[in-house]
Amino acid sequence: MGVTGWLLRRLVYNVNWSALGDLGTALRGFFERLLSLLYADTRRQIDPRNPYGLLGSALMGMVFAAGWSPCIGPILGSILTLSVSATTSSEWWAAGGMLLVYSLGLGVPFLLAAVAIDQARGLLRRLQKRMRLIEAVSGIFLVTVGYLLLSGELARLANVGGGIADFTYNLQECTISAFRGEIAWSEHGACMGIGHGAFLRQKALGKPAESAEPERATANATPSAPEALMDRAIGTEIGSKAPNFSTKLFDGSTVDLRSFEGKVVILTFWASYCAPCRDEMPFFQTLSQKYDDLAVLAINTLEVDPQNARRLAAELNLRFPLGMDEDNRIGRQFGVQGLPTTYVLGRDGVILKRLYGALNFAAFEADVQTWLAASRE
Repeated sequence: MGVTGWLLRRLVYNVNWSALGDLGTALRGFFERLLSLLYADTRRQIDPRNPYGLLGSALMGMVFAAGWSPCIGPILGSILTLSVSATTSSEWWAAGGMLLVYSLGLGVPFLLAAVAIDQARGLLRRLQKRMRLIEAVSGIFLVTVGYLLLSGELARLANVGGGIADFTYNLQECTISAFRGEIAWSEHGACMGIGHGAFLRQKALGKPAESAEPERATANATPSAPEALMDRAIGTEIGSKAPNFSTKLFDGSTVDLRSFEGKVVILTFWASYCAPCRDEMPFFQTLSQKYDDLAVLAINTLEVDPQNARRLAAELNLRFPLGMDEDNRIGRQFGVQGLPTTYVLGRDGVILKRLYGALNFAAFEADVQTWLAASRE
């Protein structure tokens, strides 16, 4: 809008429209009306001395809250649902803790802004002198983000400041695990130090496999679809037959997705800088060893340095097939926008489930057992 406003102002005030006669007058009038329409100040000015000022502020707050509800609703709704379904004191404490942190995250920025508004006026005046440059830089940034989104490359931004991404992920997961009682609060520092997934694996050593703690619920998981129907259309939606592709593995060999038909297939897209991806790899290794008629194919995509992926695979001693997707061709084919993204395919190649984000290990393995049992019938 900044560039558009600059262009319209140039057209209105810097062009000699009178040289075109009546046509020029009409064009100038059109651009003036367009400029007024796009940049008119439609904000309602509130007089603080008005006796209804407090009531007006309250009403304005209600309108603001209603407009913001679509942004905050899913998270708040999940916390309130957890609160309603809580049956033990530990679950109540977990729900209350999450609601407290959520409320602080929502309210503290506004309180700080209110306290610092006077100090910020000088800064805002200085910024006003550079507003043209700020608008240009902001426009270039938005165009760049739009291009990355349309080209399927947006997830590469996750690698910028990867240390910060790891820190925030571990802070979130370790704190949630402490509220859930999966780890003690005294273990929170150790969890942050070595990473959430590594800490849980270390903590689970010596325990029966079935006692391993789940990590977290997977966001946006879509329901499974029946596997028995044949002649499916090719696509990436639930119930469609997954499109075939060929990929070069880390060991130099080549494999097709169709070569796994006859087994239930976990097709996961990952990168070495993705903290949830790193946590999931040992879990997939365990599943591939535990179930004979289950195959795992991990596609390394959106990777900045392929050597990092190879080092991670060697460090974790991964023995299931690891494919490379250096140009993101397969990722675009499957509509991958973020990592990790996981597909589950039936024995006939039909997509049973599609999941975005980190897995709930216990729930996912229970689903795997269900799919394997159903496909044997």
